[in-house]
Amino acid sequence: ISGSQLAVLDKYAHVLKDYSDRELRGLIDVAVANTSLADGTGARARLLRGSADDTTKDWVTFGFPDAAQQKGCFFFEVELLAGCRSPQVGFLSSQFLVAPRSNEFRGGVGDDEHGWAVDGQHAMLWHAGKQLAWNQIWESDLAGNTSSSGVWTMNAWNTRGQLLKDGVIVGVAVDLDQRRMWFSSNGQWDESPAFSEGQIPKGVKLYPAVSLKGAAAFDFGPNFKHSPPSVPGKTFLRWPGMMEGSHRLDNALIGNSDMVSNYKEIQVHGELSLKRNVQRLVANRKYLDMRKADRSWALLVEGCGPGSGKYQRTGAKHGFPLYTLEEKPSDGSKQEGKDAEDGTTMAKTPYTIYWHKDSKRWRLGPLDSKDYVCEAAMEESSGSLEPPRNGWEVPKKRQGSVSAAAFKTALEKAGLKSRECSQLIAALAEPGANKAKKGREKMVYKVTEKSSLQAELKKLSEISTSAEEVWSLAVQEAQALLLKEEFKLPEAAVVETEHPYPAASDSWTQSVILHGTTEMDVQFAKQSCTLDSCAKLEIYAGGLAKLSTGRGTRVQITGVSSDELVHGTVEEQDGMRWKVLIDNDEAEICGGFRSWLEEADDRSCICYCCARQQKVVSVSYEGKMGEEILSFKLDRSCPLQPFTVDGLAATGPAREQGVQKGWFLDVQALIDSEAFRSLEGSDLGPTPSNLEEVAGELENFERRLKALRDSSGVELVFTNGLDYKLLPMCHISYHEAHGPVKNEISELNLTNGTVIVGAMKEGPAFASGVREGWELDIGQTLQMQSNKGTLKGVTEEALLKDPAAILELSDVSLAFAPADPVASLFFEGYGTSRPEEAEEEEEEAEEPEAPPAPKPNANGHLPGCICAKCKALNGGSDVPEASPVLGALGSIGMFAKASAAAPPIALKPMAPTKPSGHLPGCICPKCTGVGEVYKKPE
Repeated sequence: ISGSQLAVLDKYAHVLKDYSDRELRGLIDVAVANTSLADGTGARARLLRGSADDTTKDWVTFGFPDAAQQKGCFFFEVELLAGCRSPQVGFLSSQFLVAPRSNEFRGGVGDDEHGWAVDGQHAMLWHAGKQLAWNQIWESDLAGNTSSSGVWTMNAWNTRGQLLKDGVIVGVAVDLDQRRMWFSSNGQWDESPAFSEGQIPKGVKLYPAVSLKGAAAFDFGPNFKHSPPSVPGKTFLRWPGMMEGSHRLDNALIGNSDMVSNYKEIQVHGELSLKRNVQRLVANRKYLDMRKADRSWALLVEGCGPGSGKYQRTGAKHGFPLYTLEEKPSDGSKQEGKDAEDGTTMAKTPYTIYWHKDSKRWRLGPLDSKDYVCEAAMEESSGSLEPPRNGWEVPKKRQGSVSAAAFKTALEKAGLKSRECSQLIAALAEPGANKAKKGREKMVYKVTEKSSLQAELKKLSEISTSAEEVWSLAVQEAQALLLKEEFKLPEAAVVETEHPYPAASDSWTQSVILHGTTEMDVQFAKQSCTLDSCAKLEIYAGGLAKLSTGRGTRVQITGVSSDELVHGTVEEQDGMRWKVLIDNDEAEICGGFRSWLEEADDRSCICYCCARQQKVVSVSYEGKMGEEILSFKLDRSCPLQPFTVDGLAATGPAREQGVQKGWFLDVQALIDSEAFRSLEGSDLGPTPSNLEEVAGELENFERRLKALRDSSGVELVFTNGLDYKLLPMCHISYHEAHGPVKNEISELNLTNGTVIVGAMKEGPAFASGVREGWELDIGQTLQMQSNKGTLKGVTEEALLKDPAAILELSDVSLAFAPADPVASLFFEGYGTSRPEEAEEEEEEAEEPEAPPAPKPNANGHLPGCICAKCKALNGGSDVPEASPVLGALGSIGMFAKASAAAPPIALKPMAPTKPSGHLPGCICPKCTGVGEVYKKPE
C-alpha cells in the first residue's frame, strides 16, 4: 500500500470501524461498478424468470427481449465471474414465456424449445430441455462443506453443486439468415456451429439471455476481449440497440440506501461538480416524503374500463368523502349507452366513488345507481374513512353474461348432453327469464346470486371440462353470433392485442381460421390504429395450425414429466380433447398394454390430447389423499395416461385448482415422489422405477395407488390431456358412407412427379386440414395397412401415370402432406386513427395504385342498388351485385396467393357496414331513402 493510500485509511479508520464487513464490501461494489444498466440509453436486461433481481441470491434468467432480431450476423460476450453456478448462456426467442417471480415457470435458457444455450461447466449445449454434448469445459470447484473426514463424497457433489473456479469470457455469435450459432471459451471457437438450421426455426426472432446464479456481465462492444468467429463470407456486427461496454447483472442494490444501515452526514467545502465528481446520488428515506402542500388527494383508478381515470374529491355523502371522475364529455352532454340490466338505453351520469349506506360498502359507478361497476368493504382495522386500495369486487352479474343460444352451443362443443345443457341454462339464467320482455334475448350468467358455472359443473358427474374452458367457448360463440347477425359478417374474426401493449418492443400472435377464404379485407378499428410503420400488422398464411386439427391429422405427442415422444393419428374430438390412435410400433406400448393390444386384431392404443390449452396441476395433501380422490380408473388401451380420476369429492385441494373427474394422473411424477417410493406392504410387489416397469405390473401399481390413498404428505400431478405438435402429414380414410374420393376432391394434378390436390370442397380431408395445393404421398398411401385390400397389386408408377384413377376409389385411405409446412408472410400493413392524416400520408407516400372507383350501372346507380329499376336488370332478384372494393373509403382488398409478401399498404379506418349490407358510400334508396339518381360519393 502506498503512503498516500495508507494515510487515507488512517484518517478515516474511525469512520470505517462503524460499518460491518458486508456493508463495506457492498459500498466497494457500488464505488467501482460501472454505470447501472438502468442509466444507459440502450435496451435493458430484464428479469425473465426467477424469484429475485439479485443474480447472487437465486438461479435466475436475464435477457433483452426488447432487442430481438430476425435478420443479420451478430456477436457479443458474456463474462462469467468465479463462483457462478450452472450458467446457461445463449439466446431466447420472442416466443419464450416471460414469467418473473413465478414458481410455475423455473426453466432457463435452453430448457424449452424457445432457447439455445451453452453450459461449459458441464460441457453441455441446451435446447428444448435436451442435454447435448459440447467439446469444451470450464473448470469448476465443489461448493459446500467437506465430509467429516475432509474428503468430498458423491453425496456432497450432488447436493452442493459446482462453482466456477476461474472467470471465463463466453463468446456468442449467430447468423440469423443461415440459422447457425457458435460459442467460444476465452476466444476458443468451435470448428462447426453448435446449433444449425435443423434446430432453429425459420423466421425466429432471437435476443441475448443468460441463466445462472452468481455474478456476470454482458459486453456488447465495441472493445471486445476476443474476436468473433472466422466464417467465410460473414461479418459479425455488434448487437443492435445495446449500450456500449460491460454491464454487470449482479448490482441490483446500486442506488438503494437500504443496503447501508449507518449513514454519515458530511460537509463539503469547495467546488462540487455533479458532472465531474459525482457518479450517482442515493437519497435517504427521510428525504423522500412529499411536503403536505404538494400532495394530491385525488384517487387514480386503473383496470376498470369506462370507470378508469382520475377521481377528485368533490364533497361528502353519508359522512364519507365523495369522489367524482375528472373526465367528462367534451360537449358537456350526458353520455348514453345500454348499461342498464334490462338492456334499455339510459343516460350516464358521471362515475363516482361513494359510500353506500344500505350495503355498508364502498361503490364505484353512477351515484346511487344499481348499475355500479364494483364495490369493496371498509377496512375496519385501518380506522380510515378513505376508500380501500384493494379488495374491490365486481358484481356477480358483471362477471360475464352471454345469450342462452351461445351458451348452449358452447356446452355442446364441450361434449355435454342435451339434458345437461338444459339443466345448466335453467340454473344460470336470469331470474324470471321465462317471462322475458318482448324482443329481449334470454341471458345466462357466469355467476348468479345463488350459484355459478363452476358450482353447477361440479354437480355433473361425467364432465371433465373446467368452468373457464366452457365460458371461454361461450364467449367465442357470442362473438361469432354478434359478427354474423349484427354486422352481417359470417366469415370474419376480430383480433385484439393486450391492452395496453407495452411501451417497448413487443410482439403478439393469434391463430385464426376463416374457411374457404380466397380474398380478405383488413380493417383497423378507429381507436386502435397504429400511427406509422413502427407498429404493423403481419398476416401469415399456410403452414400448420392446431386450429385445423381434425380426424386423420398426424401428431407428435409429448409426455408431461417424461421425455417420451409418441406418434399417432387423430381419431375424433371427445369434448375438449382429441382422441389419438397411437402407432402400434411405438415402444411405449409394452407390458400389459401390448398384451391388451394383441388380444384382438381390431384394437388400437389411444391417448387424449388437449384441443385447447393444456393444464398441469400439482396438488399437495397434508392430510390423507383419499379424503378427496375417491378412486382411480385403469384404461389398458391408454399407455401414456393409464390412470384417470374416477371418483372425486366435492371439495379439496385438487378441486380448488380445477381438477375434474376424468383428468389424468401423471404416473412418471408419482413414481419419482418420496411418498410413493416409501410405501411398504407384502402385496405391493417391487417399487417400479420407470414407466416400463409400471406397464409390466399394472395390478401391483393399482394396489399401490389404493394404499397411497391412506397416506398423508402425498403430492400428485394431474393434467387435462397431453400436448402435441402437428406433423406435416394427414391420413384420411374414405369409408363407404363418404362415397368415392371425387365427392370431395374433384381434381388431382401431376406436377414434376408430384400429385397435387386441385379443386376440393368440404369432406373428411378438408376437416383434417388438407387444402388445395397439398401433395398426395403415393408411397405412404400404398404402405398403409388399411389399403392392403383396396390397393392390392397397385404400383406407384401406375398411380403417377394416372392420378385421376384415385378419385374413383372408395373405402380407401390416403396420405397427404403440405407443400410447405412453414407459414409464409401474406400481408404487412399499418394505418392511422385519423382519416385526415391517412389522406395526407397517402399523398406523400408512394402507395400501390388504388382500385378504380365503382362505375354506375345502366340505370346510373351504384353497383349493389336494389331499387325497382336495378332489380329488373338483375332479373328480378333481390341479390345485389358484388360491390368492388372502394379505395377512397379505406378498405384493403387482398388477393395475394403467391408465397411472396404483398407490398406494405397504409390502412385507413373504415366505417361499419351499412344495415343494408352495402359498402359505405352507397347512395341507393335503401341506404339513403332520398331518390334514385346516381351521384359520386364524398
